[in-house]
Amino acid sequence: MADDSEPITVDDSEEPTTLPTNVGVSLSGPFESEDKAREFAYRVLGSMRVLGRSMDLSGVDGVTISGDYHEALTALDRGIEGLRPLTASTDEDGVIGIAMAPAVLRDGKLKTHLVFHVHAILGLAEPESELFPLAVHTLAHECAHAMLHTAFDNRFPNVILREGASNYFDRFRLEVTDACWEEYGATRASADWGTDPTDGYVSTFVKALSETDQSANEFILSYRTHGDIDQVLAEVPPLYGNLIKWASYLIGTMHGLDKKIADLPELVEALNGHWFSEYFEKLETAYRKLWERLGEWDERAEFDPIGDIAIDARERGGMKLIKTSPDNTKVEIPFRTWNTPMGGLLNLMGQL
Repeated sequence: MADDSEPITVDDSEEPTTLPTNVGVSLSGPFESEDKAREFAYRVLGSMRVLGRSMDLSGVDGVTISGDYHEALTALDRGIEGLRPLTASTDEDGVIGIAMAPAVLRDGKLKTHLVFHVHAILGLAEPESELFPLAVHTLAHECAHAMLHTAFDNRFPNVILREGASNYFDRFRLEVTDACWEEYGATRASADWGTDPTDGYVSTFVKALSETDQSANEFILSYRTHGDIDQVLAEVPPLYGNLIKWASYLIGTMHGLDKKIADLPELVEALNGHWFSEYFEKLETAYRKLWERLGEWDERAEFDPIGDIAIDARERGGMKLIKTSPDNTKVEIPFRTWNTPMGGLLNLMGQL
């Protein structure tokens, strides 16, 4: 285990990079000795210096690499009270979390701290290993998040971590917009580093596309019985937020590797005739415009198309949100044959 009290840094005499020279690494894992751990930490920082020649990593606060990823997330000091606890993604979310780049505040300035499960990037220790390309890609993806945080904060300071929404409608829009833009940008910037993740993202998106509507209908059917609006709000909107997020991962990778829908047969088949196909294309258009103006945006309204898609998609899923005042949101869940008890029988009767 590397000594946390003595940050591991690299020599400033190397080729110029945007990575700060004082970035430290907190490291624990399956290392034979302190020297082996320190050697690995230097390798991580060396790789980040290379990435810092094409990405702006000036906002990186530090790196935590741990065998207990969940504990590392919980223990991270984000520099501000009252934030939602960081949690790793699970199978229920569609992917198992192994790395994250949370925003933090240090002396009033926005920074990004990278957190990794040690096995997510352990492949960096062996350049000849088959795990090396995946480790490179994972590191590049999280570094790209740091780049995006800095780009946004430079244009719109005092927003990330410090500005929220007072009603559910705006909160849902903002959370989906921020998460989906971040994943689009991170996957696009890291697409050609290490492993090509396209197939995995296609599979994850296609699975979500095939399951989201059915899951939403089942939750709404249950709501007709239990009547707990808070419960159904916690169940249905996240389904459509995640569907857009998985699309964003895929679109970012496609754009980063100059791939089109037609280049991916499984994607073509999944989108053919599906109501989400038009939103997939709208997302592509919105993201291209945002990427072309990376770090040069004039107003936050340029991100609105993502939020509009989130609201429309969730309404297609059976739940309508209406902002009635700056602090209140009205929720409507229209009765439809597929999300209402006896709906199937009513539908059959209508065909007689």
